[in-house]
Amino acid sequence: MEDIETYQKDKIDSRFDASKKLSEVEREINEPDWNKGSDFWETLTGEANENTRQFKRNLKERLLPSITKGTEEDLKKVCSILEKFAQYLLNPIIPELKDLNKSMSELSLYPQEKSRLVPFFGHPYMHHACFLAIFIVSGAFAYYLSKYLGSSTDSAISNGFYVPVALIAGYMIFMVKKN
Repeated sequence: MEDIETYQKDKIDSRFDASKKLSEVEREINEPDWNKGSDFWETLTGEANENTRQFKRNLKERLLPSITKGTEEDLKKVCSILEKFAQYLLNPIIPELKDLNKSMSELSLYPQEKSRLVPFFGHPYMHHACFLAIFIVSGAFAYYLSKYLGSSTDSAISNGFYVPVALIAGYMIFMVKKN
């Protein structure tokens, strides 16, 4: 009986300790100068500044106990803190990504005309989605039809793979000949 009481007391103490450590991290991460003066590329190449090293220490020593021993509220706080850190890392490169996207569209790598492969869809990537949908639906249909007709599992799996491949190959040949 004493072992159970000791275990429960230790569990309560460790939860309290985890919550206390989490509160400290939250307080530190909300300080106004925490996310200033950092360079994402330094972090990426391993030449991390003091804030990033501190965050890694916080993650290991103070956030992980909250994940394993904390309450549901603690887990929500951990997620919030990790989201802030992700924003902290991404903020410097978001403008660069927007510029890259703009320059890609200016180069007109993907013309605005409709795709030749799937003429009834305007978006250049739509034929990928179309092929994926055909593959999944026809594969599932071929598999279940084979199982229903009494085929072995191996045979049904091979039918579930080869039928969609044949359909997509036939579709591509048809579209190439049509264009």
